[in-house]
Amino acid sequence: MTLTLIHTDSTEVIYEASFEATPPASLFTCWTDAEKLMQWWPQQVRQLDVRDGGRYEFSWPTLDNATLRGEFRDVVEGQGLKFTWKWDHLTEMPGRTVTITFSPYGVNGTLLRVRHGTYDDSARDQEDRQHHIDGWGYFLARLVEICRA
Repeated sequence: MTLTLIHTDSTEVIYEASFEATPPASLFTCWTDAEKLMQWWPQQVRQLDVRDGGRYEFSWPTLDNATLRGEFRDVVEGQGLKFTWKWDHLTEMPGRTVTITFSPYGVNGTLLRVRHGTYDDSARDQEDRQHHIDGWGYFLARLVEICRA
């Protein structure tokens, strides 16, 4: 399994990860099943309604109850999903969009692509982009690890 930050321009963050032995449907479940999701990303799933127009709410109690919430869009079972992204404590930051795609890879694997954006050229947005680069690098590495187990 590999995890790669694909450098593009300053308007988005794109990561790719290959999972040689995890088919797209199984990896999709790691993003859409609360118990599996909490193994690698949020500490707590308060709401998870994975359908077009469905809402999610994730929290991290050990991080002052930081809460991330948004709405799902373009959910295609085993192939992809898109969701809006907004932290409760960062009211001055604009909302973002995350697009996840699950493509067949090799014999029985998946190529995962995570695209997060968009950002403008302001110092505030570029700092937020760097936080997302760091955050996705950390959490996607955890996803890679649980898929090895």
